[in-house]
Amino acid sequence: MHQLRWADDNKTLIFDELHLPEVVEAVQRTSGLSAGLVPELTLDLSSIPTAFPGAVLPLVVLCRDLRGRDVDVRLILPEAPHLGLLFRNANWAHLIDPNNFGEEAFKSGHNLPATEYRSSTDQQAVVSLAVDLLLEEAHIDRPLLAGLEWCLNEVTDNVLVHAKDPSGGVVHVTRFESSVQIVVCDAGLGIAASMRAQFPDLDDDVAAAQEALLPGVTSGPGQGNGLAGIKSIADLAGGKITILTNSALGLISGSGLDNRAEWKTVFEHVSFPGTALSLQLPLDIHLDLREALSFQSPDWEPYDLIDSRYETGHERGIFEICIAKERRGAGSREAGRALRTKVENLLSSDGDARVHIDFSGVAMISSSFADEFLGKLRAELGPEAFDRRVGLQRFTPDVQTVIAGAVSQRMRTAQEVKSEAAFELVDDPELPADS
Repeated sequence: MHQLRWADDNKTLIFDELHLPEVVEAVQRTSGLSAGLVPELTLDLSSIPTAFPGAVLPLVVLCRDLRGRDVDVRLILPEAPHLGLLFRNANWAHLIDPNNFGEEAFKSGHNLPATEYRSSTDQQAVVSLAVDLLLEEAHIDRPLLAGLEWCLNEVTDNVLVHAKDPSGGVVHVTRFESSVQIVVCDAGLGIAASMRAQFPDLDDDVAAAQEALLPGVTSGPGQGNGLAGIKSIADLAGGKITILTNSALGLISGSGLDNRAEWKTVFEHVSFPGTALSLQLPLDIHLDLREALSFQSPDWEPYDLIDSRYETGHERGIFEICIAKERRGAGSREAGRALRTKVENLLSSDGDARVHIDFSGVAMISSSFADEFLGKLRAELGPEAFDRRVGLQRFTPDVQTVIAGAVSQRMRTAQEVKSEAAFELVDDPELPADS
């Protein structure tokens, strides 16, 4: 391979591209480095034309391993302005070079930036954040959303169970048009090494990784179906999985009956210091989650974020959104768009579903938010369906005025009413008082 080269100082590794082959070569070129040999290593990404989570997060794992050998890893950002900004906003720069780049927290946006987790509490928080983001960002079939949540839970939990690495894992979720990519990486033992603890005869890394994808095969008590379920979901949904672990690289494509898997050994004398798993799935499909996870107990029922966070518990198919708890707030058109998408997803999860919108604790909202959220939602559903399925309550007089004005204006603009009568907003009496 000749994708990378050393600068004249012999401590700067220059990348012209950044894909998995370059990461593999970087692992090989840095395998013998330690603080005694090269106390400082600079990764020069200034010339790369593109960057994607599936290659950047494995590079993060390599940098963790180098810091564990007391090598001070530094980063030169891509010169392309949009790429340099991406490395900062996606939190990649911080994870590669934490001494020179600050951590970026989630703001809003369409993606969950690379986020570290070290405990089950961290893991549950990041999974919930990622699933809620998808609920706001795309019209998605509920079984598919539940399947994505299941995958996220399984693959992130595998890190905590098997990695035995105090630094935990890193997860990045990206939505691009009608697909989603989930990338999870850790700097732990790796799948093959974990499997050999239970199956010492699996001396080949590729064979060990392939075995880990089979239902019921486990590297420890109480485990065994996480990777198998992820593969089953990808097979049925026409998704793609990439796994880089120890010396093995697997590329798995699912497309109904035409499922393909390519495995190869990418390292001869060294090993990738952990596991990097990338899952890419389309969002515009229907998934039979029970079929995908048929190896579960016959009594198994999926329980997802919609059940735990939005269903009121008073009646099946009745959901509640508390505006004051929504992270994007109520002051922008972007926040209104995200909430409208979320409500549409909740309504489509059940043919008779009803959504209650609670404005308690919200002193004021913007007109653009009200138009994008409720004005467009009523226009799309139609006045009758909106009034029957969407309830609004606990709003201040100021909020009431803004909503009524925005909805009435949207109705006139869309020519949905022939009169100039204003939309009248009243408290929904069916909203539970103890919610």
